Amino acid sequence: MYVYADVIVALNSILNLIILYLTAKVAGGNFSWRRIIFCSIMSSIYVLGEFYPPLFFLYMLPAKIILSLIIVIGAFGYTSLRQLIQLLGFFYLVSFIIGGAVVGWMYLLPTADCYPATLVSSFHHLTCGDVLLGSLFGVGLVLLLAKGIIERRINRRMVMEILIEYKDKSTTAKALIDSGNRLFTIAGHRPVVIIELRAIERILSSQVVYYLHQTMVDDWIAGIENCHDPEWLERMEVIPYQSVGKQSIMVGFRPDSVRVKMQNDELLLDVILGIVKEKLSPDGQYLALLHSQIIDYFGNNEEAVVCALPGQS
Repeated sequence: MYVYADVIVALNSILNLIILYLTAKVAGGNFSWRRIIFCSIMSSIYVLGEFYPPLFFLYMLPAKIILSLIIVIGAFGYTSLRQLIQLLGFFYLVSFIIGGAVVGWMYLLPTADCYPATLVSSFHHLTCGDVLLGSLFGVGLVLLLAKGIIERRINRRMVMEILIEYKDKSTTAKALIDSGNRLFTIAGHRPVVIIELRAIERILSSQVVYYLHQTMVDDWIAGIENCHDPEWLERMEVIPYQSVGKQSIMVGFRPDSVRVKMQNDELLLDVILGIVKEKLSPDGQYLALLHSQIIDYFGNNEEAVVCALPGQS
């Protein structure tokens, strides 16, 4: 029997691409086509080692798990251990589902080379312990998948896109409606939208971006005279806040406008942006935290286009 390496690599590349694409869809995160195509091709070359006996150790369980980790990290990057474990679980689950579908298809369409009885007999070495452990593993993966789907549905309802405009520039960011965000400014009692610095860098001047990056967060207020952008300084506000066990202050910034993008309209908000450096979402699903009072306005009449938050005239 002849084995054509190019055919094997091509077929495995297609299957790997399907598996990685479905993994990304199930996980609900962003992905790069270039990365998953590259990883699909590279991982398909791994199959060729089966025809070279000295490389048998690459096909033992530890090696396969390590390879799976490399594929997942290569295709989707590394953000956190929790996200990596979740992606790895989705990757295995999708792989098993596709593998089961292939076996099922072979069972439904028996041929001279593959009769249903041979499929059954090939598993005669399985023990009850193997079946039990495999079943528990499958249940764990299904529960993980269900948890991920539930979280995605919740996030779709709670995560919205906001449009920020300042000095003829604009940028968008994903924002979570945070029931715990009850910050208001001292002057004007305006609600505060907490946002990561990286989300608004493109609308800020180079002087402001340089200052905020080069200065420690705790020194932003004390060393504000080193920020050489008078127009931005006029829009800056100091926002006192209290977190667990400490009181601190946050740099606030008043842009020209902040709008929440809805399905068929936009909601204008009269808010202040509270700037932070740390990540608000471990997996990067959102870059800002909307004020808790936003929740109330979605229960109001849909004809109300302007969100009359406290302090808005």
